[in-house]
Amino acid sequence: MRREISIAFLALAVLSILLYALRISQTVNEPTETIVTKNVQAKTVSYDYEKLRQDNSTLAETEKTEEKEEEFIVDLTQDELETFYMLVFAEDGIEDEDTQVAVAATVLNRMLSDSFSSNFYEVLYQDNAFSSVHNEKIYIMTDNPYEVTLDMIPESTKNAVHRALMGEDPTEEALRAEARRLGLDEEYYAQGGALYFYSPSACSQEALAARESIQVKVKIGLQYYYKVWG
Repeated sequence: MRREISIAFLALAVLSILLYALRISQTVNEPTETIVTKNVQAKTVSYDYEKLRQDNSTLAETEKTEEKEEEFIVDLTQDELETFYMLVFAEDGIEDEDTQVAVAATVLNRMLSDSFSSNFYEVLYQDNAFSSVHNEKIYIMTDNPYEVTLDMIPESTKNAVHRALMGEDPTEEALRAEARRLGLDEEYYAQGGALYFYSPSACSQEALAARESIQVKVKIGLQYYYKVWG
């Protein structure tokens, strides 16, 4: 009987030891699971960072593309650009945006031509170059002329100037078509676009008579455009 009791106590002791060992094993394994979880989270953060880096790289490429799209054919300071707005407005501001592009393009064509200065203000202030410019100021020429200020400039004029600065020039294509119609040399009469324009309503009879000899000229809006006198 005593022997059976001893065996029972021994079995109970062994069972207690096994239960205790199992509890210790569970306790030890808990931090391991936590560490694994943290490692997974760390990988997720690393992935997000990589995605963000790629997104930033894509954004930078997009910005570079936009910068390229905004490259102008002539470099102007902010002051020159604002003065350019005022000149185009004074010369042709009563017409629509598309027509004002032709005026702006003609000014730029002069800056790009070997026959004129490449300096914006030297082109602007050349004697008798533009009827709206007097004493280095720009005026709306009416019966009572008044000076143009930047706050008068509508978006249509600003857009027209920017379109010309991006290389748009309706005068060259129009002059080429007219030269072809007349059987004349397109390169001579149209290459590089118009260098001059005039409005018949703003010209004296003498000025109009002098322009009768111009062979290749085209009318865009209220203005006539041409490259070559004669």
